[in-house]
Amino acid sequence: LPIERKKIVEEVAALAATVVAAATSHWVSAAAGALATVALMIFLAIYSRVSKPINAALQQRHSPSECQATFVSVKSDGSVINARAALQAVSLGALCVTLAA
Repeated sequence: LPIERKKIVEEVAALAATVVAAATSHWVSAAAGALATVALMIFLAIYSRVSKPINAALQQRHSPSECQATFVSVKSDGSVINARAALQAVSLGALCVTLAA
């Protein structure tokens, strides 16, 4: 599956866990599930607006120098990668709390 579909499935699962937790008055689980849902939504927004267009450009068989320039500009700006990794960590931790609480 493409990454967008995987993330949407994760978002739906997090949202479902949040709804079930709230319906059964497990407020810590509900809050953690909501945090996970928001983190995954932000992750998907960053991916679709920044990473996906760059990946598409790299896959279109541009000249090697053009691909290298794009890769270097993205690599030098590690904030996108770091933000995506942090959001993944937050969502994973929040989902663990959702299950444990």
